[in-house]
Amino acid sequence: MPGICDTLLVIPAFNESRRLPPFLEELAGVLDGAGLRDRVGLVVVDDGSRAGESRGMAEACGDWGAEFLVLESNAGKGGAVYAGWDGAGDEVATLAFVDADGAVPASEVARLLEMYFAPAGPGRAGAALYAVRQQEDRERVQRTPLRRALGGAFRWVVRALFRLPVPDTQCGFKIVPRRAYDSVKLQLQERRFIFDVELTLRLMEAMVPLRYEPVTWAESPGTTLRATSAARMLWSLLALRMRG
Repeated sequence: MPGICDTLLVIPAFNESRRLPPFLEELAGVLDGAGLRDRVGLVVVDDGSRAGESRGMAEACGDWGAEFLVLESNAGKGGAVYAGWDGAGDEVATLAFVDADGAVPASEVARLLEMYFAPAGPGRAGAALYAVRQQEDRERVQRTPLRRALGGAFRWVVRALFRLPVPDTQCGFKIVPRRAYDSVKLQLQERRFIFDVELTLRLMEAMVPLRYEPVTWAESPGTTLRATSAARMLWSLLALRMRG
């Protein structure tokens, strides 16, 4: 893990040898340009990918100065994020993750990091900062009508069950204080479809301030959502609600 950075940005990746390299190249360049590479360490967590896919991702990490952590078996997106976060060194005070598909552009990642670190930013208040999509803004949020409809239904269910103060828990970029994560991590059971919802719920219960910022977001080619996955997400939400 990076030894001198006070912020760890984890990129969970499962068979992402096609989408990860261009995103990682762009991200490294944008962070360099913003003067953030000295404080933000990049860690790609390979979530049990196929051997050829893993080699491609490892090469990209070598090219662009990211650490590469390999999980022996698929642990789910949340499992990959938490594996990266749990391996952070003692000097790391801020944790973050961003999806490998580049749906949240590198420029938005840098913008929210700068916002978080600003003298009056969320970081000074010990808050978490979530990227969110404003679905009604068709210029900034680009996705298919079906995914837009399914996303709206999911957000409605989450609001009805949990009353979270964040309008979009599933957008793939979040920044969380290390101290806040450490205070709730033993309660975190979800590792797959709804880990974001559970993380948000536990942070809220721990009285961690939750802030959010709208971002430009574009659905990435190759992203799929099966009917069975949607059903499992719904069941997982109901199970989380019953656990309280």
